[in-house]
Amino acid sequence: MELLGSRIKERLAAAGMSQAELARRIGVTQSAVNHLINRGYRKSGQLHRIARELGTTPEYLSGEIDDPAAPADLVPIPEPVRNTVSLEVVLPSETALAAMFETLLATIPEDASRAEAARILARRLPTGFAAIGPDAGPRHSAEVLEPGGPPPSHAKSHHGSERR
Repeated sequence: MELLGSRIKERLAAAGMSQAELARRIGVTQSAVNHLINRGYRKSGQLHRIARELGTTPEYLSGEIDDPAAPADLVPIPEPVRNTVSLEVVLPSETALAAMFETLLATIPEDASRAEAARILARRLPTGFAAIGPDAGPRHSAEVLEPGGPPPSHAKSHHGSERR
């Protein structure tokens, strides 16, 4: 019997619980629990449920820690990575944008609420921009920054050099 099996047996005795009762509580057969105890299959998808029913942690049952009452160590959540992107964007002319919006607004039913109109516009906006095409206006430089990123004058290009 491996450590996992002996620890499950130990916790069953401490809880005054049978293998059959543990099996019923976690939704498996008694023979599955017996197999786990006697053969020590560590990759059991039931280990967390078994630990919870036996008042301990999966780390204790698997031998990672020695105190059955110790809380499991919480895995720290890493801080999100913030990226700053600087890119050149082609914007259509004001005339082309106005014509596109007039066309899109004409497709909205008169009885649509403001929220419904916003959803309709949001769905159709990509099609409107596609219809205008990329050559409908002058080139403009735009900088897209993630929250918490540096101010635009310090944005880096994809090569790592500073834009001025």
